[in-house]
Amino acid sequence: MRSKYFYLYLIIFLEGYVVLSTELIAIRQLIPFVGSGTETVAIIISAVLMPLAFGYYFGGKFKAKQGRGGLVTIREKLIRNVLNSTVFLVIGLSYILLQLFFFGIDKIGIHHRVFQTSVYAIIFLVAPIFMLGQTVPLISNFFMRENLSKLTGKILFFSTLGSFMGAIISTIILMSLIGVNNTLIFNIAILALVVVILSKRILCINNILMAIFLVTAFFFNSTSMMRKLNIVENNRYSTISIIKDHDGGKIININNSSSGKYSPDPEKRFPYLQFIEKTFINPLLKDNKKKKILVLGAGGFTIGVDDKLNDYTFVDIDFSLKDISEKYLLPEKLGQNKKFNAQDARAFLSSNKEKYDLIFLDVFSNIQSIPSYLLTLEFFKQVDSHLENNGVMIFNCITNPAFSNRYSVKLDNTLREVFPNINRQIIGEFNGWDENPDEDKNIIYMYFNKKVSSAIYTDDKNTYFLDH
Repeated sequence: MRSKYFYLYLIIFLEGYVVLSTELIAIRQLIPFVGSGTETVAIIISAVLMPLAFGYYFGGKFKAKQGRGGLVTIREKLIRNVLNSTVFLVIGLSYILLQLFFFGIDKIGIHHRVFQTSVYAIIFLVAPIFMLGQTVPLISNFFMRENLSKLTGKILFFSTLGSFMGAIISTIILMSLIGVNNTLIFNIAILALVVVILSKRILCINNILMAIFLVTAFFFNSTSMMRKLNIVENNRYSTISIIKDHDGGKIININNSSSGKYSPDPEKRFPYLQFIEKTFINPLLKDNKKKKILVLGAGGFTIGVDDKLNDYTFVDIDFSLKDISEKYLLPEKLGQNKKFNAQDARAFLSSNKEKYDLIFLDVFSNIQSIPSYLLTLEFFKQVDSHLENNGVMIFNCITNPAFSNRYSVKLDNTLREVFPNINRQIIGEFNGWDENPDEDKNIIYMYFNKKVSSAIYTDDKNTYFLDH
């Protein structure tokens, strides 16, 4: 491969890498703000694929033309596209700037996560992906003597190879080892390399601009900046921060959700955990009855934090939670009666055959959403199959106590399809005559795994005096 063509194929490879990596970073960065539902992921994917297609089309139509500053060559067009794209990506993918953006659109009245995601995608993703999508057809102009079919095959190969590497390296390697913030910096550095390759001189205005953009990306996404935001972990699953509460306790915040609180005083812990411990954990400790407890969604490992008796299995997809909780939140490391399994909840239930006396579901990806595949009939049947006879299933959710939206109704219907005679407990104060019925509350569902009769009382068959 001639050296000139080597650099052309390298640019194509790097463009494919950055586009796919940008898509994954955007999906990951939005989890703290809009969750990880399939609808929000679909919007991000659409905001990449469609502009990419239009970029291919319009890039193929471009010809050197007269502009305000003189003749705009293909090389200059490529450089301008990369420079402009970089501005959008630095602003649209930096966590601290995303906080300001979502705070702003929430203040102007855009609250639904689908609309929030759409506005974000239109502003920050469509334009840069459209411009980067023009890279392949523009670069193809430099291959003057290549056979068309052979050239097309090579270009598609390197572009797809770049996308493949962008998916693998960004998520499995970089986000895990150096964090999402540094993965973004790495992507901006790749775009800077593309500009350097395209520039005829090392010391030129384009390279200076890219250096400024790279420094800006580093400033907004450096580890020191993350620490100023109290962020202690920013991997491919979670953005985790530790916050000191006003009452002296510490809160672990996962993807903008308060996921666990530790205080030496049990009365200062989260109300829903106080309710569960007082109802189900403390009686076991009082009677010295040892049980097997499964917790799906580890949070900060604060459920049963003082329990040295029962055997706990915590399951969470984020492998970093145990070390983070032990280092920053909990008073000591987890005891020998507590095991951690870094695995997806459904994968764990599928591969594990054990049964448990108590299963606690606390599977939020952020405060706005539970992963959709953890709300299905099939998932709850898996949970039911792991319950011991006379075992208890507890499900923590945030939903409408007055069934004023479809989600609260469908979730309740789904649970009752699998768990008959399930109980529903509203945590905290609730005004049944509230004029704002759309406000969601923390709600605990409780199911006792016992054989129950489906008989009812009627006027002609009433055994109340025998049953009572």
